[in-house]
Order: sequence, then structure tokens, then C-alpha cells
Amino acid sequence: MKGEYWFYEIKTALTARACLREAIGQLLEYGYWPGAQEPTRFIVVGENLIDEDGQEYLLRLRKRFSLPIEYEAIGI
Repeated sequence: MKGEYWFYEIKTALTARACLREAIGQLLEYGYWPGAQEPTRFIVVGENLIDEDGQEYLLRLRKRFSLPIEYEAIGI
């Protein structure tokens, strides 16, 4: 969509949880550092599927902090 910014961070950690841990700080800096383009979405990309706990974690981040974050698993 025009005028939207989606920020992706690709991680190669062994679990989706570790990918989230490594990526979230970087994504926040990319999106909210002074002068940055505010994102519409943050997407963490990893090789492994996210489990139920990981989904709950992302849901909490979206609800509590209005953080537009998602996780995508891509097989390599």
C-alpha cells in the first residue's frame, strides 16, 4: 500500500523464540529512532515455525504496546 513501510528482519537462530529475541530491538530502532520512517508492520523472519507460546508473546506485544509485529517462517 502506498505510504506504508514494512520492516523485515531476517534471523538464522535455531528457534522462533531466539529469532524474536534477536530481531525486536533492531526493528524498534529502525522504526522509531528519530528521523526514521514509522512502520506499518514489523516482520521477523526465521526458518522455524512459531509455537503457541510465541504466538501468545506476539499477541501481548500487539495489545500492550500497539506494536505491529509478526513472525514469518520461511524454509531455506
